[in-house]
Amino acid sequence: MELLLSATIDAALESNAVKPRDLKRVTVDSTVQENAIAFPTDPRLYNRARERLVRLAKAHGVPLRQSYVRVGPRLLFKNNRYRHARQLRRQRRTTAKLKTVLGRVYRDIGRPKPPSIETIRVIVKYGDIYKNTLQRLIIAATTVTPFLYYPTVTRHAVRL
Repeated sequence: MELLLSATIDAALESNAVKPRDLKRVTVDSTVQENAIAFPTDPRLYNRARERLVRLAKAHGVPLRQSYVRVGPRLLFKNNRYRHARQLRRQRRTTAKLKTVLGRVYRDIGRPKPPSIETIRVIVKYGDIYKNTLQRLIIAATTVTPFLYYPTVTRHAVRL
């Protein structure tokens, strides 16, 4: 860290952005501003993955049977309300529905005939990223529920 700071000061001196007399006394502001950090909960990750897959499919011209644009946010809202009210069974049920919705969108991308092989490669690449996230979430949640839904994608005999 000190090396980086000294390199920055040397660069400022060489470019005449700072004069040597300005460095005799340095005032450091150590105040920290708080940020509203939203922790990545499973339902929010499912909904975000669904939104991004829908956006990618739309950008690449892949038609979807259903995008769940209205259903996804409503389920997430209900999920957060149930969690706040400590209604955990209902919350788990809406989490499972969000996971199902994500799986449907994920599989739906592989169903239609893709416009080009390059398009399906891009979407499957991003889908695999979300699939890996799902795998991690499933592994973490296996102690809670023994039967979890796991989406798969069909690739229509396209070698990638």
